[in-house]
Amino acid sequence: SPGSFVKARKIESKGSNILITTPILSAATGITLPTMYYNTASTSGLSNKEVAKNSITTVSGNYKNLTLKKGSRTTLTGTVYGTIKVEQGAQVTFTQTTINIGKLHVVKGPRVGYSYVHFADGAKVLIGESVNIGSQVYINPDNNNVTFYVSNKKKGDHDEEGDGKSFKIHGGDTRVTANIYMPGGKLKV
Repeated sequence: SPGSFVKARKIESKGSNILITTPILSAATGITLPTMYYNTASTSGLSNKEVAKNSITTVSGNYKNLTLKKGSRTTLTGTVYGTIKVEQGAQVTFTQTTINIGKLHVVKGPRVGYSYVHFADGAKVLIGESVNIGSQVYINPDNNNVTFYVSNKKKGDHDEEGDGKSFKIHGGDTRVTANIYMPGGKLKV
């Protein structure tokens, strides 16, 4: 889209579906980076919650661990979450414009169709640790203006694969329509 850019020390383009239309090999100048917002929310003392399989519900409040079971349709009105796991074929809608999430894990979607993650327009998604998105997943299908702010990894922190990546999109037919801002982080597609 107009005004889009990627600024990084190293950019690797692997695969035939990745197109870099205008590479600039010199230092990036004249670009004002946005303000970085950090997830500083604490989940200490928060409870855990599981949303039942194939249910339709609204969940109010904040949770340390929130699991949205297979096929569920959930509207979330809270602003603080430790770990959110979205299972196969589940749909989740965040209503708030500032959301603090430690880890967001959206597993592989259904064989036919997608798992969906919806956001309010202008949403700031403040990620404290990591995002992991599987195949057959559609992040922000409404094409709202959504920005993920991913905090820097602390020295020695590693994700499930132990490689220190903080935002991963893997698998086939995965769609992410969002800005991703993570100074010092790594994006793996």
